[in-house]
Amino acid sequence: MSHTVIVFVLTLARSGMLLFLEIGRRAASRRLRDDSGRHAGGDRRGRRRVFAVLGLLIAFTFSGAAARSTRAELDRRETNDIGTATSARPAPR
Repeated sequence: MSHTVIVFVLTLARSGMLLFLEIGRRAASRRLRDDSGRHAGGDRRGRRRVFAVLGLLIAFTFSGAAARSTRAELDRRETNDIGTATSARPAPR
């Protein structure tokens, strides 16, 4: 599977999470409006937790991209070193 397809699928997944977050927020605000005697502190705590998880997801995505870039550079250097070592070796007699 190409990287473009993976990025597209992850983008759709994140968009879906944000969509469902908004749907849940609207449903909760409607329920709180109907039941005004309840405390709204739980709504804030839940929202903080969801945003914390989304923040971690974004952080791990960027971290993985940076690691992939570093690994690609190391692979390129190793390939060049192997090619240089192979061409510098004297031919067997």
